[in-house]
Amino acid sequence: MLRQCRSWALRNAVDGVAGGMTPIQRAAWRKENGVAEPMLNAEDFIPAEVVSLDRAWGRGRSDAILRAVKQWTDDGETARQIGYRLGVTRRTVNRLRATCRERVMS
Repeated sequence: MLRQCRSWALRNAVDGVAGGMTPIQRAAWRKENGVAEPMLNAEDFIPAEVVSLDRAWGRGRSDAILRAVKQWTDDGETARQIGYRLGVTRRTVNRLRATCRERVMS
């Protein structure tokens, strides 16, 4: 399982620890192995209407992700479903949901 997670993390632009590696470790591995840093826009996995709201307010990708998690939660999606959309675990989705509640996002 770690091998699959690491392979995914090395091919995708992700924040934080993923595949058992920090962002710095992944960047060093990519440089050492001649692999380009992946480029990812929020539009690649977040609905355009969610991203456009955050751009209008000048917010970054993490705010767009939180807004999308809140929207999908409000729409009745499970943590598993949201995790699949984002490529993260249910535990991570629950953390994102907690952050949404803390920020009282509208």
